[in-house]
This record gives sequence, C-alpha cells and structure tokens, in this order.
Amino acid sequence: MNQTITSTDKNNVSLGGIEVRNYQQIESTQMCQICQRVLLYPYQLLCCGIRLCRWCSKNGLSNNQPFVCPFCREEQQKKQNQADRGAARELNTVLVDCYVCDWSGMYRDYLEHLGKEHAVLKCADCEECFVAKNLLEEHREEQCEYRSVRCDLLGCGEMVLWSNVEAHYSSTKHQHLLLEFLKQYLGYKHTPSRIKYEQQVEYQELVDTLVPVIEILADDWTRLKSELDESKNKTEQLCSESKLEESTSKNLANTKKSSSCFQTVLLDNGGMAIFPFTLQPGGINSPFSLTSPICKTAPCGYSFVLNTFPTINEENHNERYLSVSIELLCSEYDAILSFPFPYKIFLCLHDQSGQGKHKSVMIPSSDCEVLIRPTIIWQK
Repeated sequence: MNQTITSTDKNNVSLGGIEVRNYQQIESTQMCQICQRVLLYPYQLLCCGIRLCRWCSKNGLSNNQPFVCPFCREEQQKKQNQADRGAARELNTVLVDCYVCDWSGMYRDYLEHLGKEHAVLKCADCEECFVAKNLLEEHREEQCEYRSVRCDLLGCGEMVLWSNVEAHYSSTKHQHLLLEFLKQYLGYKHTPSRIKYEQQVEYQELVDTLVPVIEILADDWTRLKSELDESKNKTEQLCSESKLEESTSKNLANTKKSSSCFQTVLLDNGGMAIFPFTLQPGGINSPFSLTSPICKTAPCGYSFVLNTFPTINEENHNERYLSVSIELLCSEYDAILSFPFPYKIFLCLHDQSGQGKHKSVMIPSSDCEVLIRPTIIWQK
C-alpha cells in the first residue's frame, strides 16, 4: 500500500541519497558526505570540492551568512555550490544492487527501476508516487502544481493553490489592500513621530512581501504585452495573406480571361471568323478595347486579330461610333506567304439587338497599308 505524505508532515529531515545493497563496492567519491548514501542529483561545494546530494546540499547545510563550510572550515559570504555534471556521468556507469529486491544493473537504470517497482510514497495533492521521502518533500515544496500555500500578502492568510497564486495576487481584494497599505504607509512616512519602531519593522516586512508580487505582476504585464504584439503581428500577417490571396485570385481570373483571347481560331470553310462581344447600353461612351482570339486562315496560313473600340466623331465630339480593325501578325510561316495580303476582307458588325443596324465594309488588299508584311511580333 502506498504511504501518503502531506505538506504538513514535520518529521526529521530526510536523507537525500539512494539506498543500495552493495555499498562496499561503491567508491567514496560517489557517496554523499552528509547522508552517506549513493549520490542523487550530485552537487559540489566550490570551496573544497566535496560532493553532496542536491537535497543534502540544500537542507543539510546551514544557510547562515557568512557561511562556514563544515568540511574545510573556509568562511564565505554565502554558501556556494553547483550541480556536478562530471559526478552524474560517472554514476550512470556504476553497478548497483537494489536494496529491496534481487534487481542488479546500472545506476541510470536503477532510478527507473525504483520508480516503477518501489515508489511507495504518494503526494496527497496530485497522487504522484516517489521512491524517496526527500524527493516527495522536494516535490511538495517546489514542484507540485496542486500544492496549497498560505498567502502572506498584507495579512491575508488564505490558503491558495500554487497554480492560482498569481491570479490571487491580482484579485480585486489585494488591489484594494495594496492601495490602502500604500496610502497608510505614505501617510506615516510624512509624520515620523506617529510611527513606532515595531510598526516600521512590520511595514518593512510587508514591503518585502510585496516586492515579489509586484515582480510577478510586472512579468505578467510583459508577457501579456508580448502576446498582444504577437497577436497583432499574426493578425496583420493574416490580413496581408488574405489580400495576397484575393489579389492572386483576381490575377488568375484575369489571366484566364486574357488567355482565352489568345486561343487560335481557324477560319471556317466559308472563310469566316466570328468575334462575339457584348456592349452594354451607354458602354460606347466609355473608353474600352476588345481584341479577338488569334485567327488563322489555315494551319500554315496568315495570322490576324480583330479589334473593336469606340471612336469620337471629329465633327461632333459628343457623338461616338464603334470601330473595327484588323491587324496582321507575324508567324513562323511568313517566309512562304505572299504580301501584301492578296485576298479581299469583309468586316461586318451584326446587330443582335433586333434593330437590324448591321454594318459591313470591304477592305481591298491593294489599298490597305495594314495588310503589308507584319513587322511586330504579337505579345501575349
């Protein structure tokens, strides 16, 4: 059965190392000098190089300032230690025997074995299990997100889940308490005669308590501002991508529309090419230009396009009429073709409105300069 230990358990300081059966085969440099067990998360004292478990280094040595090392008696302004990565690498290759069962193997696998087979200590808040009491206590004090802590801010005294501490400090209740405290403190600051020494000490302690809270709030503000800026950047990026997508869609549609104009059309058996287009009422009063697909008289024959556009009457600028033109194009067969274009051309405008306003004109090949050999290559 799992043993449950809560944060209020006040037994003696637990040992920090790992217990094994084969201590006689373990080198002294791989043993903690406080708990006399195999090192767990080794640390090293900088003054003398003594190796200790992380837990023993934190809880088995004095935190007084100045700090006097119990091993080399050197005095320092404060305790100086650091994680010993070299010792950790050495430990991974050490052979150990389980102190509970017959398992034997490498140290690095031993920790996993203990966690799977012999983790009997359970956290009362999150129900995570641990193999050693010191690991559970470290979890309860520093790591468990479901642990409860007492709020000392302005004498609140409320028990709060660790994961909710920041929200608790930012609550309306504490904002009012903070304002009242600052008003009272600033008021006393200008009337020193009204403050007793004990009150000064009390206010100083409260100020010291508020410092980490203000730092947390400042960090929150920085984080929220960063998230806001990131959100703005993403929004601008999405808007830019949306505009780019819309522009791409329009360009694609225009490209498709334009490409249809450059499809090659052969004249039918009657030597006719039809260029249909629609002109809206009043459309002739606005400038426009329509170009037909490329037409060929034969697969190896002449190439040309038809153009239609509005033209202003030179005698009456308020009148406009529809003009149609033909333009010969350069092709790969021009070397074997005769120029000027030797055939008669008939241009017809066929009125589809039902009013019968058809127009037609014949272009004799010898009288038209546009029917000479073309010199401009058609740009698609």
